[in-house]
Amino acid sequence: MMKNAPPSKPNPSKAMNETTQFLELPVHAFGSVAPLFADQTMHLSVAAVLAGSAEGAVYVDDIAAPRLAVLEGPEGYYIGRDTSSAAARGGIDEIIPPWAYVYAPPQEEHGIPSTAQIYPCMLRHPRVCLTLDLSRWEAPPTPHGNDYLVEVTSEGVSILKETGIVAWCRRDVILHERAEIGVGTSAAFRRLGLAKHAAAVYLQFLQGEGIRSVGWHCHLSNRGSRRLAESLGFIPLRQYYAFSASLPAENPGDLETSELEAFGHHFAEAATNVNWLDFHAAAAYAQAGRTDLALTCLERLVTGNWQGQASWLVAHWALAPLAGEPRFQACVTEQAQRRKVPAV
Repeated sequence: MMKNAPPSKPNPSKAMNETTQFLELPVHAFGSVAPLFADQTMHLSVAAVLAGSAEGAVYVDDIAAPRLAVLEGPEGYYIGRDTSSAAARGGIDEIIPPWAYVYAPPQEEHGIPSTAQIYPCMLRHPRVCLTLDLSRWEAPPTPHGNDYLVEVTSEGVSILKETGIVAWCRRDVILHERAEIGVGTSAAFRRLGLAKHAAAVYLQFLQGEGIRSVGWHCHLSNRGSRRLAESLGFIPLRQYYAFSASLPAENPGDLETSELEAFGHHFAEAATNVNWLDFHAAAAYAQAGRTDLALTCLERLVTGNWQGQASWLVAHWALAPLAGEPRFQACVTEQAQRRKVPAV
C-alpha cells in the first residue's frame, strides 16, 4: 500500500470542541491505548506500533484516560475509541492530513458519518483481510523452465529478468510469530504466475523463520489479489472499511464504469477547494473511458500550482489510457517545466 506523506503535528493550542485537544502520547505509554484498539487485531501494523517494533505515533484526547486515539502506522492511520462513551471527533484534522489513508473503527463500519471520515473529500470503501495458518501450510510445486532469477532476503523475494525486478513479494510488518505481506508484478509480466511464485518462496522463508500466521490485505475490488491469495491457501478473515481521497483501486477493471464516474465526479467537485484532487479525478475518469474529462482535470491540475512531479503522471497506472493524447503530453511537459525536473 502507498505510504502517507508526513502528517501535520497536533497544535496544542487548537481545542477539540472548544474544550478537548489531542496530544502525542509518549512511547512508554503506548500500552495505555491498547484497549481502544482491541477489536483491530487483524491489523498487524497497530500491534507492531503499540509494541514499539514499527515506526509510528499515537495521539490521544486525554493523556490520563484516553477515549479516542489516533495511531499513525506504516500502512496508514487507525482510529481507536472507547465504545462506552461518546468520544468527540473534532481536532483529528490537526493530526491526519487530507491525503491520508484512514481505517475506520470496526464499530463504526456501518455508521456514516464516521470519526474516520475526517474530510468531506474522503470516501468510504471496502477492504478485505485474508489469513494463512503457515504452521500447516505446504508450498506449491516450484515452476520449471523459466529464465528468471530469484533473490531471497529477510525483507522479501524479488524475481528478476535482464530488465530488472519484474515481480516481488515484500513483508509489510512482522511481529513475533505473525507477518503481513504484499505482492506486485510489473505490467508487462502479469498473468505469468510470477507474483504467486515470489509469494510462495517468501512464505517458505517465513515458515523457516518460525512465522505461524500471515495476513494479506487488499481492496475488496481487487479480485486478482484475492484470487492469488486464495490460490496460496489464504482464507478470508473479514471485510472492513477505510476512507481516502484517492481512487480505491489498484488495477484496470477493479471498479465498474459507473463507480469510476462517481469517483471522478466527486473528486472533480472537491478539487475546486483542494486542487490536487484533480489528479484522482483524472485517474477515475481515465479508467472510465471519459478521456476528455480526465484531460480537463489534468490541465486544471498543472495550471493550479500543483506540487507533484511530472513523473507521477507518466507512472500512474490509472492514467495509462491517456499516454497517447497530445493534451496529456502537454500536461507532462508543462509540469516538468514548472518543477524543473525531467518528465521521466
